[in-house]
Amino acid sequence: MTKKIDKELQANQDLVTREAFLEFYNQGIPENFSQVTIQDLKDFEAANPRLFKDSKLWSLDKHRKRLMDWLPRHSSHK
Repeated sequence: MTKKIDKELQANQDLVTREAFLEFYNQGIPENFSQVTIQDLKDFEAANPRLFKDSKLWSLDKHRKRLMDWLPRHSSHK
């Protein structure tokens, strides 16, 4: 049980590419949420440069909640 929790924690903290984040994000969201696109992520990066000032890499812990809050007002899925 602890190994599974450790793996999930590590996966949430890992820094990944935009494409890998997109895959993880879309696999883990509830069905009633819209899938995000690469363009959504690019737009989010442009709107939130402080989140990416040290790296263009993404992490679920750092970016998922902020992206979920940002999407309804800025996504192409309005």
